[in-house]
Amino acid sequence: MPQLNGTIPTEVGLMTTLNALHLYGSQVHGTIPTEIGSLTRLVQLKLHNNELSGKVPTEIGLLGVLSLLRLDGNDLLCGALPPGPN
Repeated sequence: MPQLNGTIPTEVGLMTTLNALHLYGSQVHGTIPTEIGSLTRLVQLKLHNNELSGKVPTEIGLLGVLSLLRLDGNDLLCGALPPGPN
């Protein structure tokens, strides 16, 4: 399986019809962009086993249909998971 490296670009927020984002087991580093909150159709977000750092963005809580979230294996990622929408 090819590995990706680099950061998650802020332009990810423009892919508003995306329903799954799987970037796990690569060399993705940096922070999770707040623009991820624009992906309101996202059902699966798998970012585990990378080199992500910083705080988990509160905007992840805006993802109302998200049913699977994997952030484990990012040793420099910190913060609590934000509450989901009401």
